Amino acid sequence: MNLDQDALDAYEGAKERTRLLDEEWQRLGRPLLAKGSKGQDIAHPLLPAWRAAVRLEDDLRRPLLKKHRGPETSAVVRPLALAGTKRITRRGEKTAR
Repeated sequence: MNLDQDALDAYEGAKERTRLLDEEWQRLGRPLLAKGSKGQDIAHPLLPAWRAAVRLEDDLRRPLLKKHRGPETSAVVRPLALAGTKRITRRGEKTAR
């Protein structure tokens, strides 16, 4: 079992569903409204389905993105104020650490 491949396959499936819904909406002339059961205007049924597909696609895409982990700890420069063995107090007196 390859979890990375499974995650990628799930994302590709969601992406394909989004594409198919978008194509169907385009084919229908990109309707925004439809008639409800009582004759009232409602959002076209493809719109909520498309929105859910886009949300799922995005949710599955995020874990696939490689996050920048930042620099290695050895590459971080220590501030000069912390590098010395003495520090200056608020009164200007030097004290040993």
